[in-house]
Amino acid sequence: MSFSLVLGCPVQFERRHLDSHLAVCEHRSRECPNGCGYAILSAEDLHHNCIAELRTELELLRSEMICRVEETKQEMESRLDSQRRHMVQKESLLQAEIEELKSQMSRLLSDVRTLIASERQHRQDLEQANLEQRELIELLKGAKRDCRTKTSDASSSLPVTRLESLKRRTREVTII
Repeated sequence: MSFSLVLGCPVQFERRHLDSHLAVCEHRSRECPNGCGYAILSAEDLHHNCIAELRTELELLRSEMICRVEETKQEMESRLDSQRRHMVQKESLLQAEIEELKSQMSRLLSDVRTLIASERQHRQDLEQANLEQRELIELLKGAKRDCRTKTSDASSSLPVTRLESLKRRTREVTII
């Protein structure tokens, strides 16, 4: 039985002669003996240039790296644009909230001013009522003194009777 184990090699041989064929086969691949790491065929040994192969490899890697950098750059720019749009929307919402809070604050300040004015008016009314109450008390005290002096004179008992009837009526009105 004859066959070939090396790809691309047209030579047919028996399995037991494989080692001897591989030593001389022009279609077997092996690593460059100069150390560039490139896999070469024995037939290409004469045409292999390590520097040219390494430059080609370097250019491929450089191109690949540039593509990756560009893709990463575009992705980052896209993310940044998305974040900018989100921040603009957020800022707009916050501005609207600030305006609403300013409006509420203005209404509250107006309400507080109204309440303060109302409180001042209420205090003035109370002071006026207290003043009137004190005047009435002074008048009553004066009337009592006048009544006492007139009662002691005994010449006119009619005003005293009248004052007492006024007191009774006041009590009756208060009770009702």
